[in-house]
Amino acid sequence: MLYLLEPNEKVTWVDLPHSVTAAFVREHGLDLEALEWSPAELKLDSMILRLAVRFGLPARRGLVVDGGTVSEYARIGRMIETHDAANVAQERVKESNGPLMEALMPGWTERTRELDARVNDSVRQAIAEAVADLDEQLSEQPDDQLAQHWRRLGGVLPSPL
Repeated sequence: MLYLLEPNEKVTWVDLPHSVTAAFVREHGLDLEALEWSPAELKLDSMILRLAVRFGLPARRGLVVDGGTVSEYARIGRMIETHDAANVAQERVKESNGPLMEALMPGWTERTRELDARVNDSVRQAIAEAVADLDEQLSEQPDDQLAQHWRRLGGVLPSPL
């Protein structure tokens, strides 16, 4: 999967095998303009742009970055959203069924609290690992040519880059 990021914040994508990365495109000279780009759900933000300026490719309309490059960043957001939604749902269950569950299985409330704490710790650890992976990606120096290309197209670069 490849994403085309445009300075007007438009993001399009093309569904290609996972093996077709930006490096593959660069190595084989794939004509990016010949691909059929479709609107993407991915929203362009400063973090995605920071990744694209490090690992992307210039295209006539913007920068192309492969899905694998932005997946770790997107995964962090999905983990946080999913965990938050699960916590809200779990609290609703506890509010509506907690007294009944405690009456049927004494100690349920405390065991649930302990399990919730272990799950929260596990999710926090997974998020911390994903953030460390993202930080490692961002420790790479931005490509000056990609940054200049983005500016020439009218794009604004985030600070810090």
